[in-house]
Formats: sequence, structure tokens, C-alpha cells
Amino acid sequence: MAATSRNARKSQVDADTAVPLNAGQSVVLSSVARLRRDALACDEGTLVGSEEELLLRYNVSRPTLRQAAVIVAQEQLIRVRRGVGGGYIATRPHFSAVAHMAAIFLQTKGTKLREILTAIEPIRVELVRLAALHADADARAQMQEFLDTDEHRREEGYSYRYFLWAERRYAELLGSASRSTVLNLFLQILLDLVGILPAEEDILVGRVERIAQSSAQRQRVLRAVLVGDVEIALLEARRAARNTEWMLQDNSAAKPSASPSPTAAPDDANPPRRKRRSATIGRRQRGAQPI
Repeated sequence: MAATSRNARKSQVDADTAVPLNAGQSVVLSSVARLRRDALACDEGTLVGSEEELLLRYNVSRPTLRQAAVIVAQEQLIRVRRGVGGGYIATRPHFSAVAHMAAIFLQTKGTKLREILTAIEPIRVELVRLAALHADADARAQMQEFLDTDEHRREEGYSYRYFLWAERRYAELLGSASRSTVLNLFLQILLDLVGILPAEEDILVGRVERIAQSSAQRQRVLRAVLVGDVEIALLEARRAARNTEWMLQDNSAAKPSASPSPTAAPDDANPPRRKRRSATIGRRQRGAQPI
């Protein structure tokens, strides 16, 4: 009977990985699940329990609890507080860290700029609709402050670094006002991914006229959201999406073919573009303040 029980434990399968677990692994994963649940049940910054309390609560050994704690800490759900009154403290994942890791994952899958921008635009359009419907007084005040700053910077002339900061801030304002954590996270993931792609894939680097057009469109969207005009906000957001699609098509058409066909346009019909400057500085500094 005891042998049967041991064999049953050894043949247990983790539902997430479909990998057979031995008894020790099973106990650790069970402790992870319990510690994660208890951490989520606590308010951020409060004590989940001391190590001694959790050893008794979960009925596990100290090494098993510590293994579980390492995993849950990597999920940013707990941290260790040393000394008197110490133990495991409940924390919450940082929004930006989650988005950044997801962006890196997509980069490892070879995600291209067209895929990213094609995904961004419908998400942003829906965030615009929700923001126009749900923005509260605080959100509107932040939008107005951003519009005032943005208008002033446009008159002085944008730097590319400022433009990137403004795009990020625009997304944050929409995400916050929309009250949709899910869509906001998806948008931040995609924007992070844009920020780590090679500069040569960018559709705006070195294109002053495109930056000016995108900035003006962004302002029109925010002004409509600010007054709660859902119809106009959606109209402007969809125009912005069409502009992005046009820029992608224009960039694709401008790329030289590796093996010109007999029907290809002559060289003088498509003069080479001026070499674009790198956007590495502005692109790598996520959340950089305007300069």
C-alpha cells in the first residue's frame, strides 16, 4: 500500500508543464501555490507570515519553503524582511517589468515591426474609446497638462527623444483613463518591443514630417477624449491607424529589392534616401524624460 502511494506521487504530472514530478518537486510546487495564494490575499506591504509560521502552516521543511519562496519572489509577489518582525512581505509585480519581459519574449520569436504596429492600432483605438467614456477629473487634468507641454514643445521643435517620451506618456494616459488593465498591459508590451527593435526598422527615424503629422494626430485624439467626445476621438484614432499603415507601406516600397526584376523602376525614379541617424539613445531609454 505504501509503495502504491509512493508510485502515485512520483507519477503526478504538473498540469502546466506536462512533466512527471517526483515527490520532492510536488511538495515544492504545492508550497509555491499556497504561498502565492497567501501573498495575493494580503495587501501590498503587509506580512504574509514569518518563516516559522509558514513552516507550520504548510507543514513543510525549511529548504522546501525557501525553494518555494525563491520562485514566488521571482514573480514579484513577496520579498524577505530581515530582523525583528521579519518574514515574507506581500508585494506586487511592477507593470513596466511585466511588459518588458513579455516584450523580450516576443523579440526572441522574431516579431517584426509590421506585426507589432498592426497589433498596436486596434488596441489603441479601443483604449481611446474607453478613455473618452471613463476618464475622471484627475485623468483629464493630466491630459490637459500633457497637451499644454506637448504644444509648447511642438512650437520649439521636437527632438526625437522627446517624441518617444511623448508617445509613451500618451499611451500611459490612455491606459489609465480607460480603466482597462488588460488592454493597457498589451499596449505597453508592444511599445516596449518597438523600443528594442533595430533602429533601421523604425518608420519615423529621420522623418521630421512624419513625426509632426503623428504628433498633431495625437493631440487631436487627446482633445476629443478630454471633452468626452467618443465619436470624434474614434474618428481621429482610426485616422492615426491609417496613417501608420500608410507609413509601413511607404517604407516597404522604398526598400531596394535584392534582385531587381525587368519591371523594376529605374534607379533615378527612386533616389536613395539620406542615411538615417540612429535612434539608439532615445529608443533604449524607456521612460526617459523630455529634453
